[in-house]
Amino acid sequence: MKQIFKLLLFLFVSIGFSQSQTDTIPAYHYFIKADSLLTHRKLDSAVVYFKKALPIYEKAEAWERVARC
Repeated sequence: MKQIFKLLLFLFVSIGFSQSQTDTIPAYHYFIKADSLLTHRKLDSAVVYFKKALPIYEKAEAWERVARC
């Protein structure tokens, strides 16, 4: 019984961590695109992608990423 409980606990914790990682993947791609555009001095386009990434990071409470946007 103890082993089943440990297994279930591990699964729930693993699923929780993987879900938060998955939620920010689109934001990460937007951020990388924005950073690339910023490097190439395409400021208006960069702002568009930073604005797309921002609410995703806020929802995931990834505050360091929010600060970078």
